Amino acid sequence: MAYVIISFFETVWNRLYILFSLILSCLAPVKTFYHIIVFFIVLNFIAGLIEDLKRGEKFSWIKFKTFLLRIIFYILSITIVFLFEKYIVGEFGIQSKYMTAFTCGLISLYEIHSFLINAGRITGNPIFGQIYDKLKEFFTKKYID
Repeated sequence: MAYVIISFFETVWNRLYILFSLILSCLAPVKTFYHIIVFFIVLNFIAGLIEDLKRGEKFSWIKFKTFLLRIIFYILSITIVFLFEKYIVGEFGIQSKYMTAFTCGLISLYEIHSFLINAGRITGNPIFGQIYDKLKEFFTKKYID
């Protein structure tokens, strides 16, 4: 009886392993975007923690929960846009990763902005805000005009 139960769970585990491997192989082209987003979020989270400690605040699990939710929803957003672009837009014969890269870029800019604000508050130096203003000005001139 025990052998049947162990054999059943082993079979289920092997099938799940194959399913997850197939899913990950489909998402392999956007792994770099995932890494970039997670890196920026972690950097921003660490800067936020340092700023909170500088102000005398204690560690908050609510902020950690928000950190984890941001990672999950950003990755889901990139995944949805990638799948849309690959399987819906790709049906029209257009093969690109522009929409996915644009989504990753917008998320990255938001995280960079937040990091620069935190860095400016930590150091008391306004240069970080000026860096963001120059980045924003560059993108506004180059892509919006």
